Amino acid sequence: MVIVIYCIVGIVLGEALAFLLKKCYYMCTRTSTPVAVQTPAALQAQWATDTPPDLPVRALALVHETDGWDASGEAKRHRVYAQLLKEFPALSKRQVSLAIELALADLSTK
Repeated sequence: MVIVIYCIVGIVLGEALAFLLKKCYYMCTRTSTPVAVQTPAALQAQWATDTPPDLPVRALALVHETDGWDASGEAKRHRVYAQLLKEFPALSKRQVSLAIELALADLSTK
């Protein structure tokens, strides 16, 4: 009786393992859509045409404002990010993030 139960459990587990292995193989081998890689110059040109002129100015002002806070860099970045998304809801999150990064780079050069 015990041997029969062990055999049934072994068969069920074996089938489940085979199913999971097939699923993993399918997920690993399926083709994905290739992502177009843009050069930094192309990204900068696209960003310059798609971004309102007051976004970099406002991002720089918010970064300067949060510079003196006694908080982690991630907390400061999140505060600036959230504020910019509220002020510029039509923009993509990518554009807002890039504006913050450029403002931080400008802050570090001064």
